[in-house]
Amino acid sequence: MLQELIGAKLIGINDEYIEVEKDGKTYFIDIEDEPGDCCGYNDISTKLLIDDNSKPVITNIKSEGNDDEYDEGDDCLITFFRRI
Repeated sequence: MLQELIGAKLIGINDEYIEVEKDGKTYFIDIEDEPGDCCGYNDISTKLLIDDNSKPVITNIKSEGNDDEYDEGDDCLITFFRRI
């Protein structure tokens, strides 16, 4: 499903989701934060430093399963590109 979002325009981002638009439809990519207990941690930072005239688009999505038996999550890297 995420691969279908390549070319989508970034609308907004916060600590809970990334909002993008493609072909007149709006999509929300959830950001799940699992801080863990004694040993786990996450470091999520969401800063959007763009203006309304030049919003970046998704140019690549790479999702990798995690082989760590103690980590139930997957890693996902979403690349945005903005023309200047």
